[in-house]
Amino acid sequence: MKARVTVVLAHITDIHLGHRFAQKFGVDIQRNFITVLEDIKRRGITEVVCTGDIAEDEMASWFFDTIKEYGFLTHIVLGNHDNPVIMELSNEQGIANHYYRIPCDQAVLLFCDTRQAYMDEEQLSWLTEEISSSDLPILLFLHHPVLDYDNSFMDQKYALKNRDAVKSALCATNKEIHLFCGHYHATDERSFANIHQYITPSIFYQIKKYSEKLERDEKPFGYRIIQMERTIQTEVINFF
Repeated sequence: MKARVTVVLAHITDIHLGHRFAQKFGVDIQRNFITVLEDIKRRGITEVVCTGDIAEDEMASWFFDTIKEYGFLTHIVLGNHDNPVIMELSNEQGIANHYYRIPCDQAVLLFCDTRQAYMDEEQLSWLTEEISSSDLPILLFLHHPVLDYDNSFMDQKYALKNRDAVKSALCATNKEIHLFCGHYHATDERSFANIHQYITPSIFYQIKKYSEKLERDEKPFGYRIIQMERTIQTEVINFF
């Protein structure tokens, strides 16, 4: 009998390299990013998933060059702040619709494109077919949350436009789905039916859950470790 191998991923999100708010908030985004990469390396993790809002156009090449220096195997999905034309996307994944599956013995790893704050019918059909056709654990990576975050500021202003349709489609598969996302600049874990959603904190800054306008929350930046063996376990690593 073949021994099961534990697979460990680092989930990073919402780096926003080159963002105009960096000076306003007094955040050294590049230093935050390097701090996270150094911690990932120190823990012996070699595979990284980035769920979007990576960089302004002029900083995209720095992101990819830096990741390559560390030698991580990296999978990305795009966020609403990302320009697909200047991102280093492989040809088979495509630019117009950047969604894909990565082979893995322990789980099904699915990566979705919600950079337009919407998941079209073609992509949603592909997603549900991939989920329904496998008996392995499902790990789904995308930029936007699908489950409501307690009617937060981000839910009200910047939610996935058709998240109810996406949620209904995922529930209809009757498969346990572990959904990893960012976008809300917060840390959260919650479940609805067969969907288990994990929002990972931004490497840039966090956003107050409730406010009249977008406001910075002084909570720490960080990333999430995902461990796959017989079960899916996660841990958020924070930096103060």
